[in-house]
Amino acid sequence: AFQNPVRGFLTGFTITWIVGSSSIGTSLVVPFLATRLVDLERAYPYLVGCNVATTLDLSQIYGYFAGGLVGMMLGSAHVILNILAFLLFFVSPLRILPIRIAEELGRRMVRSRHAGLELLFWVILVFFIIPILIIYLSGG
Repeated sequence: AFQNPVRGFLTGFTITWIVGSSSIGTSLVVPFLATRLVDLERAYPYLVGCNVATTLDLSQIYGYFAGGLVGMMLGSAHVILNILAFLLFFVSPLRILPIRIAEELGRRMVRSRHAGLELLFWVILVFFIIPILIIYLSGG
């Protein structure tokens, strides 16, 4: 599955789609990464496949329809976001960016005594503060 990016993507997508859980799909690759049997660049397409499959599994699709118009809108936004992320970080030259960020974060975690706090800072900054600022500054 990790020899070819397309095969890796399809394997991650299929496993996650069948079990309906990206946590299970991504957890399967962790031992291979931890033991360095697979490097992050080879595992990345598999992980992207897991992520995309979460938007298209049967329980998600049912939820989109069961939620009426709001459910369909939220479901569509989720699918579109994942497709755009797929195109941006899998097909384009920016593909290497998430891999390099993950590698740098890993190096910092090994070197720093305060690695957990540093990681917490970055998670809060990237996933909370920056999006809130973007929404606020755009008048939303």
